[in-house]
Amino acid sequence: MLVGAIIVILLLVAGSILLIFWPKISKRNEEKDFLKDTYHSVYNIAMDKDFYVIHDVAIEIDTKIIHFNHILFGNKYIYCISDCYHNGHLSGKYNDQQWFKYLENGEIIHIKNPMLLHSTRIRYLNSVLNSEDLIIGICVVNNQCLLDELKDSPSNVVILHENEIRSYVYSKEKENIMPIDAIQLDSLVHQIYNKNIETKENIEKQNGLIND
Repeated sequence: MLVGAIIVILLLVAGSILLIFWPKISKRNEEKDFLKDTYHSVYNIAMDKDFYVIHDVAIEIDTKIIHFNHILFGNKYIYCISDCYHNGHLSGKYNDQQWFKYLENGEIIHIKNPMLLHSTRIRYLNSVLNSEDLIIGICVVNNQCLLDELKDSPSNVVILHENEIRSYVYSKEKENIMPIDAIQLDSLVHQIYNKNIETKENIEKQNGLIND
């Protein structure tokens, strides 16, 4: 009887702890699934269309390091993609410095405008590549995230749900414009690839100096 009572108490305690931490565990799993799904979406586009793609990109420009989760090299555009997981409803305009984020518990918080942050990264990249007409910035949010309709954003920076990436890229690649010159595209791929390698090596060296 005593052993049985102890087991029941332990199960109740374990269940209570699980109920307390389950929302955080669930959201962490959702975020991991989102990052994995976005990776596979971009990878599958690259495989289907025979596009170059570089994942987990870090590029040092003017002492600043800019990051992209993926850079996809299409025939007509280069898509610089950043993953942005949000558990709630986002509201704001393109030019707003901050957006409202409505959480599931009813709380409202301010966050930095993800589109302006992405636009800044794109500007830095363009300062090196000089290919402004070719580069499109994509902020990808999880499918559960609610978004206000944005009517004032530029054509070269967009915010999409994860399940919209494929249709967006395919529609852009169907536009009636000349493809990127093959030599130019090859040069851009190598520039970004080499910059990424160089930046990551420098980061590792700096971390090594800090740890010594």
